[in-house]
Amino acid sequence: MFSSKPDDSTHAIAIDPGTAQTRMYASDAGLIFNEPSLGATLGDPSAKSDDVLAWGNDAIELVASDPDRYDLVRAVQQGSPGDRTRVATMLRYFLRKARRSGLIAQKFHVMLALPSTFAGADTDRLINTCRVSGAAQILIADRAAASTAGALINRRDFDNPVMLDLGASGVEMCGYSAGEMVFHRQLIQGGDIIDLALQSGLRDEFDMQIHAAAARDLKHRIGAALIDDEHAPAHTSCQVVGRDVVSGRIRNFRIGADTVHQMMQPVLAELLQATLDACDCLPAALADSLHRNGLRLVGGGAALTHLQALITEYTGLPISIADRPLTATVRGAATMLDQAIDTRRQAGSDLQKMVG
Repeated sequence: MFSSKPDDSTHAIAIDPGTAQTRMYASDAGLIFNEPSLGATLGDPSAKSDDVLAWGNDAIELVASDPDRYDLVRAVQQGSPGDRTRVATMLRYFLRKARRSGLIAQKFHVMLALPSTFAGADTDRLINTCRVSGAAQILIADRAAASTAGALINRRDFDNPVMLDLGASGVEMCGYSAGEMVFHRQLIQGGDIIDLALQSGLRDEFDMQIHAAAARDLKHRIGAALIDDEHAPAHTSCQVVGRDVVSGRIRNFRIGADTVHQMMQPVLAELLQATLDACDCLPAALADSLHRNGLRLVGGGAALTHLQALITEYTGLPISIADRPLTATVRGAATMLDQAIDTRRQAGSDLQKMVG
C-alpha cells in the first residue's frame, strides 16, 4: 500500500525487498511504498518469474477474486534460495507501480538493502532492474548494517546493544564495536516458520487448511509469545477462514489464543535456545556490553506480543525494541543513502575549492 503521498516525486529512495514485505522509504517523504512480497500464479507454486501475473496487493486481490484458480507465491521461498529472478521481476513491477503513481521521480538515486546471502548474479539482476527503471545511481547496503542504522545503534561506539533482527526469512544477531561488525550469525529461520507451524497445527488438529498470509494474520491478531498471570494476549480468540480438508468446503472457524500459543511454542523454544547459544559465543568486545545494554530487537518478529518479556525471562538480559521495528531496515538504508549523497556533494565541493 501507499502510506504517504509527497507533494513532489522523491529523487532518493531506499528499498528493502524483504521476504514478507517490500518497502520503499524516502527521507523527504517517509514510507512511500509497503506491499507484500507475494505474487499470483495460475495455481502453480513452482511457477517461474515470467508466470507470475501480479505482485503485492494486486496479487492478493487477484487470488481473492478466484482462490480456486490462483495461488500466492513468495519471491523467495522459505528455507530455500528459490528462484531469485523473481525478486528482480517483483522489484521491476513495484518500481513501475510507484513511478506511475508519481511517488518516484523519472531519475532517482536508490539504496538497496540486501542480505549477505545474495550472490553476485542475484545482485546484478537487481541493479539492472533499478537501472532500467530509471535509477541514476544504485548503491548496495548490507541488510544487517542497514538494520543497525535503523535501530539507532551507533556503530562507532564501543558500548552498544547487540541487535537481534527477527525477519520473515531468518533471525540474525549482529554486533558492532568501534565501527566494525565483530559478530554476525544466522540463528534460525524467521517468522515464516511460525506461520508454517500454525498452518500445520490447524491442518493436523482441526482439518483446516489456510494459506500463509492467513497464518501470518492469525499470528499478529492473537499470537502471544508468553501467556501467564501477568501477560495476557491482546484478544482471546478470533475467526479464521479456511478450507476443510475433509469436505473441501470453505468454512469459518474460531480459534483461541491459548491454542495458537501452544502451536508456536516449539519454534519459540528454538529461538530462545539459539539466542542464548549465540550470546555465549560473543567476542570479548561485545560480551561485557551485552550484559549492560542487552539486545535490541528489530524486524517484524519484534511485534509479536510479549516476545520482549519472554526473551528477558529466558536470558536474564535487558531487552529493548527499536522504534518502528518493522521499518528499521529500510529507514537505516535511507540514512545510509543520505550520507552517501552528502559525502559525494562534499567531495564535489572540495574539488571545486581546490580548482578555484
